[in-house]
Amino acid sequence: ATTLRALKDLGVSLALDDHLCDFQDNSDSGDEPTLDLDLMFHVINGASGRVTVHPSRISLVVHGRAYPPDAFNKDIVLRPRASRDFHAHFSYDGDASCASNLAVTTDHVVELDGRELPLRPLTFQPSDQDAD
Repeated sequence: ATTLRALKDLGVSLALDDHLCDFQDNSDSGDEPTLDLDLMFHVINGASGRVTVHPSRISLVVHGRAYPPDAFNKDIVLRPRASRDFHAHFSYDGDASCASNLAVTTDHVVELDGRELPLRPLTFQPSDQDAD
């Protein structure tokens, strides 16, 4: 799992826990290839304040461009010492596959007591082989 700890002294962490990736070549039909990606995240609030998570603000970064999710969980509010899983789903038409190195932006996703936590992007490779 790719783990990202947000400001460790605040005790909030966001991890990319799991993912499902499907790739359709589509070359038979002449269409662009399609990447279908479902990402599962795990957030832990070890801080003393309330954490708000905005799954709709996660973006998939492909070739330097950010794409918003096409499906995601509603905003989540976590009390101190609580944790929760949430997911975001992305569809991308173009030259990316499950074997591509991908990233998601998380910089406006988590707020602690109303302040956004500056999180670095999470990078990952869904699979080392394309699904047929």
